Amino acid sequence: MPETRRVLITEELAGHTAGWIMERCLEMTRRERGRAKFRPDGIRVNGIRCRVTQVLKAGDCLEIRTEKEEAPRTPLSTGRRGASRLPGICYEDAEVLLVNKPAGMPMHPVGCHQGDTLTEAAALYLRQTGGGEIPRSIGRLDKETSGAVVFAKSRMGAARLQRQREEGRFQKVYLALAEGFLEEKKGTIDLPLKNTAKEGKKERMEASPDGMRAVTHYEVLGEGKDCTLLRITLDTGRTHQIRVHMAALGHPLLGDSLYGSGPCGALFRAALHAAEVSFRAPFGRETHSFFLPLPQDFRTALREHRKEKQ
Repeated sequence: MPETRRVLITEELAGHTAGWIMERCLEMTRRERGRAKFRPDGIRVNGIRCRVTQVLKAGDCLEIRTEKEEAPRTPLSTGRRGASRLPGICYEDAEVLLVNKPAGMPMHPVGCHQGDTLTEAAALYLRQTGGGEIPRSIGRLDKETSGAVVFAKSRMGAARLQRQREEGRFQKVYLALAEGFLEEKKGTIDLPLKNTAKEGKKERMEASPDGMRAVTHYEVLGEGKDCTLLRITLDTGRTHQIRVHMAALGHPLLGDSLYGSGPCGALFRAALHAAEVSFRAPFGRETHSFFLPLPQDFRTALREHRKEKQ
């Protein structure tokens, strides 16, 4: 399905070539630029076909027409849960899809998880609603983690959001329940992480000097009888980062079977929820900010620990 992107050339952009605008402003890959070049209506300025070397002036309208990347037409595997169905859609427009991922749902197909993942459910949803393209998640959440997942509906949209993420303008805020009480009410954990799982074993991360840099910021929001509610933000997005960093402090997340003491009351998974997300529209100036309420098991755990404190 054809798709058209338009850029109105401002004084700041004037003097650059169409190819430069395609690369720098639309963040098109070399392959995408090549495809557009060979379409009869692929690159136009003010409605007239042009070359990538054409220099643009203020007031020009550059139009790029590309083919959307269609999602695979082969049937999605049904997996153990039956046909994939997309859970809680919180927001959707022409460029992005925001979903409230439930705990226990994997992000991507791997191993025995085929047909029951969030990405497959998003692809099926876009196919059924005419979206057509393969959804691309901006970051990911662990299987046990609930909360905000943003999908871009196009490759160019994903590239723009990913750049925001790298520059710290695409932000997520997590809420977590950690075991015990933290001496410092606000702090930063800067510990490199390394995957130490052996082949065929469950993924497991550990703090290691030769691992990849990982930085976590936390703030204490409240305390129960034997746990602490935390607000957490990340500078990096390593696998299990929050869970490993909190365990390294001696305060693993409540309910965490891999790095902590395991199930606790209503919690049969690590108490971690991506509660807030904010980003700028990929092809606009407006900023989107969302808050996703805590899921039932997390709310129940909070009530249980409040009752114990009384």
